[in-house]
Amino acid sequence: MIESLDPQEAYSQVSEAIRDSQGAYDALPDHVKGAALAEAEASLRDESPLDPGYWQNEADSVQSGWEMSEIDDDLVELTSDQMRGFTKDEGDVGLTFKVEGDSLQIHSAGLPEPLKGRGIGSQMYLRALEHAKSIGKGFESDIAPSRDAIKVYERLIEQGVPLKRKMVEAENGIMVQQFFASADDLKYALPKLR
Repeated sequence: MIESLDPQEAYSQVSEAIRDSQGAYDALPDHVKGAALAEAEASLRDESPLDPGYWQNEADSVQSGWEMSEIDDDLVELTSDQMRGFTKDEGDVGLTFKVEGDSLQIHSAGLPEPLKGRGIGSQMYLRALEHAKSIGKGFESDIAPSRDAIKVYERLIEQGVPLKRKMVEAENGIMVQQFFASADDLKYALPKLR
């Protein structure tokens, strides 16, 4: 049986052992080294294993009951059952888009704080990309996506989603980043949803 250990205590023990000698580090039990590694990795992501939800099962983050509903002037909202449990007072919930010309164009996206940092944004954007693929359209992000959205797009690119970046001129004349994929790119290279 592996002994339960507070991650910060493990981190302290490992740090002390490394300072004392490499031999002392090697003598530490594996569960202590593992807990320290988790604490170090979390600190690199500005998260802590002590935060509620950090050790949640990945399955808790998988969304179900995805729905698209037209909300206004050809604007479509994409949400999951879990997202619909939040109110607009708790922040933006879901993703909105329009299909114009040859592409599905993101209008806005947001998640309430309790849903952030769990891979749900990636699932949401993948659903939008799958929809674009299913109707034979390309995909365009909103112009000048938020930092959170950029992180999601970059993560999707790392996972093999064929998104590209381009600079476009915003309404205020400033050049900003936009992500896009052609219909052909989506048709041949979009990974399957899990």
